[in-house]
Amino acid sequence: MKNESHVVRKFYNPLDALACIEKEPVSLAILDVMMPVMNGMEAAKAIRALPRPDAKEIPIIVLTANAFMAGEKKSLEAGMNAHLPKPMDAEKLCQLIWQLLHQNTPE
Repeated sequence: MKNESHVVRKFYNPLDALACIEKEPVSLAILDVMMPVMNGMEAAKAIRALPRPDAKEIPIIVLTANAFMAGEKKSLEAGMNAHLPKPMDAEKLCQLIWQLLHQNTPE
């Protein structure tokens, strides 16, 4: 896997993350289902509803303790691109991030 340069921003409140995404370019978002103020499903729907031209294409990964298929289906219906159970496998997460960032770019 090629080492690429990305800026990582960490937010403890989804509303702060949404404010950032509204103003700045974002390559990918990683959300937890259980977050304060707004859960991950609500945050994903809010990202998809932003008035940015690329709001529907920003890759979104959700991390959750709910590994059951019903949880994955709800995640995908909320606009997530991927649903990873906890405890997360760091290698799998890195591979997924790479895949999502490069799925529409020529090799």
